[in-house]
Amino acid sequence: MMNNEHQEQIRGFTGWLARRVLKSGADLRTGDSRSRLGMLQGAVGIIANLFIFLVKITFGFVFGSIALIADSFDSLSDVAASTMIIVGAHWAGKPRDREHPFGHGRMEWIASLIVSILLVGVGLSLGKEAVVRIFRPHPYDAPWWLIAIVAASIPLKEWMAHFSRSLSRASGSSLIEAGYWHFRFDSLMAGLVCVALFSSRFGWAAVDGWMGLIIAGLIMHGGLSLIRERVSLLLGEAPSAEEISQLEKLAFQVDGVRDAHDIIVHKYGDYRLISLDIEVDACGTALEAHRIAAQVEQKIEDNCHAKAIVHVDPVDRSHRLYPEAESVLSRYISAHGEIASFHDLRLTDEEGGPVLTADIVMATKTPETAHAQIIEDLKNHLSLHLHTVSRLHIDTEIFHGQPAASPAVGKINA
Repeated sequence: MMNNEHQEQIRGFTGWLARRVLKSGADLRTGDSRSRLGMLQGAVGIIANLFIFLVKITFGFVFGSIALIADSFDSLSDVAASTMIIVGAHWAGKPRDREHPFGHGRMEWIASLIVSILLVGVGLSLGKEAVVRIFRPHPYDAPWWLIAIVAASIPLKEWMAHFSRSLSRASGSSLIEAGYWHFRFDSLMAGLVCVALFSSRFGWAAVDGWMGLIIAGLIMHGGLSLIRERVSLLLGEAPSAEEISQLEKLAFQVDGVRDAHDIIVHKYGDYRLISLDIEVDACGTALEAHRIAAQVEQKIEDNCHAKAIVHVDPVDRSHRLYPEAESVLSRYISAHGEIASFHDLRLTDEEGGPVLTADIVMATKTPETAHAQIIEDLKNHLSLHLHTVSRLHIDTEIFHGQPAASPAVGKINA
């Protein structure tokens, strides 16, 4: 029996196939299940696309149709893609070892990147041939039965796309999602080939070249889009606004957490390494701070399939100037979009008068060359409104996450 949370997403024949490869009661989003489903998708893709390729390339050469040949080679590229999906899924599902303590999940992205590069190469080659055919049309008269055969492949491609989409949504696998887009493009391309073959019956031979060029363009567009996405993942994407919000909510569920910030997420396929800072009351003991941090780590690990590391920042909010300083900082940041937020606001009484320290988080769009002037302006503003503060120590950080649609600047959590 599959995990109930995602069971509704893989019903019917797709669900029956999935149950053949999954362990009983398996969570579909674990590394082992994603690996098994990826290999299943790859095997189905190889069988279906190899059959389609053999049929189409045979008739493409018989009738000299560059559009049909182009479409057949796209099916062949999908055979290679499905093979790479199997290899990548198998490797990504390998258990952790000494050299890879967080598993091999990134092999999903590497395998998908290789497939995408191959797609672009195929698209370039076919595009060149299509341009030649546009300027040197090769007249032919495609029989109706050939058009019917090409059209008959569309339902099969649509089923493979639906099959892959169901597995992708249920497992959250980016590798299976890449396979879905291959099948989705295939269905569209088959329709364009039908248009080219139909046009040939009316003597519009150049349409064949144009359809081949469109198909090549779609292949390259899809390949380049996947390359961009996978390279971005491998470089290390910032956590989304939704991820940050989820992690903040989990942290605030633990009593004693006053604020959560500096959230960094390292992704290893289905597994994540998460680090964050939390603010706690400086009046508490070291044991109490450790207990709070340990509870936040456990809360995140239980809900996010991740390893969590929490750093504790003790902050004394009982200082007589704290409410005023917090208010001045919040108002200033709300009016200056180049600053995302602030945290670790501290006021200490030292010889000569109170000392204010704070960490200012710069918005991602703010150039680093402007940081010094921004901090200088902020210090002047604080000095003007907090007359009794004798010294200011302001540190800057770069915002590590992706901004929300309507970000709340100057946010401080009580």
